[in-house]
Amino acid sequence: MSSIQNVQQSWLVYGTGALAVLGLEQAKSVGLPVILAGRNSSRVVELAGTMDIDYRVSELNGDLRPLMDGIAGVINLAGPYVKTARPLMDACLNSGVHYVDASNEFQVHKTAWSLSDHARSRGVAMVTGAGMGTWFSELLVNELVRSLGRTPDSATLLTLPSGARLKSAGVAASHNVVLSSPGISFQAGREHSVRGVARIRELPVWGGHPSGVIIATGDAMALYRSSNIPNITTMAAIDMDTALLKEAFPSLAAKANQAAVYRPIIESPGLKPIPEFDRVRVKLMAEVVSSDGRSLRGRLLAGSGTVAAAEVAVATALLVSDREFAGTYTAFQILGEYPPLHMTRPSIELLD
Repeated sequence: MSSIQNVQQSWLVYGTGALAVLGLEQAKSVGLPVILAGRNSSRVVELAGTMDIDYRVSELNGDLRPLMDGIAGVINLAGPYVKTARPLMDACLNSGVHYVDASNEFQVHKTAWSLSDHARSRGVAMVTGAGMGTWFSELLVNELVRSLGRTPDSATLLTLPSGARLKSAGVAASHNVVLSSPGISFQAGREHSVRGVARIRELPVWGGHPSGVIIATGDAMALYRSSNIPNITTMAAIDMDTALLKEAFPSLAAKANQAAVYRPIIESPGLKPIPEFDRVRVKLMAEVVSSDGRSLRGRLLAGSGTVAAAEVAVATALLVSDREFAGTYTAFQILGEYPPLHMTRPSIELLD
């Protein structure tokens, strides 16, 4: 793991919500110098005072050059990232500083990869998905591929319900974006859109839940980029009978879309993960299948996803600061399979 000895300039942490608070605490614990930034001046000032760090205030629809002055890079921890990522990406490219975020929204990943050549020419590293997703999903599938002993023809990733009664506003908004957007899969290496009730699938027994909905998350893009598997499907497990879910889905998607449109960015300073949600549990399940029909399944167990996201984002910034990266990368391409900093590596269990 990277030493902090070579980190000279500060990183700008954009956001004041639960994830940003944890990110600031993580940066402080490992000695990564940071500056806080956000759009709400009172919240930024309050949080910066609590953390005893410098701060900057700026909306994302104006001139962002003052935000970029004298920094090594930006750690964007303000969701939904479909609203915050692009202006910060562009500002980083224009200023020649690195960009890291914890997004698991497909469109953000697609945008980042479309900018890879530009980033490489500017000497800028762009790492989107440096959070629980997509590093966890890449870890799990990479382990399955290694155990299978060959590059599979297909991979299916299943995200399991968190069980949390309370989510930060940014996380809730990002979830609404994912649910209301068409599902995305990769078929023969090409992006494929899945709409409406066609997104609803009855899950096999190994999934442990009756139904799944194909979703457009960054996991699909990250897995495609880091594993070269041509056929990839990512689904969210749903505890509802498949027929009932198909009937209710149009209404659920419409409500999620309305929430995503009318509550685009809500920062919630000081919201911390509730301890009961930090318990280790199954987060992800996956199956890989080779062209000759051989399959292997596994599951990943971990504690709080929000805590993991903060740790992964800060660890990514450390490595980007310490090494020469330019272009767009997945979190796994930066961190590999080793746990960042003092983080406990998620447990992976093979089921076959």
